[in-house]
Amino acid sequence: MGDRELDSEQIVAHLTEIMAGECAIDIDRLQTEGWSTESLEILTGLRFLFDDLAYRDGQRAQAEDEIRQSAAMLADQNTQLEASQNEMAELVEQLSTVVIKISHRVIMMPVIGGIDVRRASRMTERLLEGIVREKARYVILDITGVPHIDTHTADHFMKMAETVEMLGASCLVAGVQPAVSSTLASLETDLDRIRTCVDCAEALALCQREIAVAQAARQSARVARK
Repeated sequence: MGDRELDSEQIVAHLTEIMAGECAIDIDRLQTEGWSTESLEILTGLRFLFDDLAYRDGQRAQAEDEIRQSAAMLADQNTQLEASQNEMAELVEQLSTVVIKISHRVIMMPVIGGIDVRRASRMTERLLEGIVREKARYVILDITGVPHIDTHTADHFMKMAETVEMLGASCLVAGVQPAVSSTLASLETDLDRIRTCVDCAEALALCQREIAVAQAARQSARVARK
């Protein structure tokens, strides 16, 4: 075996080179360069150290790239989810403020869930549009799907009824269950101006009776004038 020895300066130079991401040690050439057994072991170990560090750097770079790709994918999915949620919220709002014509000059709005200021404003806007569009004289608010009634909700109904009356229409609240009726009675809210019915069928029948009475009165007035 050769007698060429590796000194400390050469070892430091190799380590400095390795830390800089380079390595001039060629394993295939070491046997022909006359190094001693101990020097061969050191040089081989230094080369393996460089190869291991390079492998780890490659693995880390790959992991970082995969993390960046995953983060970008999650960001994109989050953007799509937010867009879907916004679309769903818009759809729910549209469905929860739909105005239905159920009879001549009678429109109805099913109310589902709780009512806040924003939703009450939107509901009132839709009701006024429906009154003008259908020339409605009666508006039925079906609250069968309202889980509970509190002072704020009752106040929203009062304001909606007052706004509806400004256009010459009457507001009826249908779907008032016994429990809700008891709650309404216990609230410190003046609900005398809001007529309530057990269900939509009762409310519609009431509207139709009043429309028929009004038509008969107008007919009698026309006959009397003749």
